[in-house]
Amino acid sequence: MSAKTPGFGSGTMKARHGVKDSVLMRARAVGIAGDVESLQLALGAAIGVYDQILATAPPQFKPLVLGAGEKEIQVAREILWAV
Repeated sequence: MSAKTPGFGSGTMKARHGVKDSVLMRARAVGIAGDVESLQLALGAAIGVYDQILATAPPQFKPLVLGAGEKEIQVAREILWAV
């Protein structure tokens, strides 16, 4: 009984998806129809990821995370709440 082992580089290629599978098409399918709404979704996701990284980073790495993105995330929050 032998399991097939993936070859070298397996999983390193970017998958090619059709238009049907694009993020914008999936967003439109759930009612996010416009560019503004799509950008709000993207900003919200970026802010969420940043907040999660900040919440789970070991204390010694938090200053690095804050220094790398605190100003940009603040601008993203301002944009998100302005529209």
